[in-house]
Amino acid sequence: MSTLEEKIAVMQAHAKGKSIQCLYHADRVKSLWMDVPQPSWNWSSFDYRVKPEPEEIGILFNSRGHVLSVYRLTTPGKQENVPLDSDTASIWLNDVSDLANKTLRLREVVDE
Repeated sequence: MSTLEEKIAVMQAHAKGKSIQCLYHADRVKSLWMDVPQPSWNWSSFDYRVKPEPEEIGILFNSRGHVLSVYRLTTPGKQENVPLDSDTASIWLNDVSDLANKTLRLREVVDE
């Protein structure tokens, strides 16, 4: 957090009931954000943020285990296509019997 406005926004979000996370300045390299139910607002030693919502991604495979499409689940019932980059397009499954012609939904983990 660098500006007063950003700090105020995080504190206001906490007042409205949003979950807050903190990062001890010495742990910045590791990026270990921790949930803090009662923040101390010690800005000289910690950074604070509103806990991010987990992101969900859907991956559609063909019968041979190749990725056909990737999409982001933005809001309930809505999808946003995600461009296939070389990393995503190279996904290959050794045993595709369970995923062939199916969609795999991945949910980001934001809790430790």
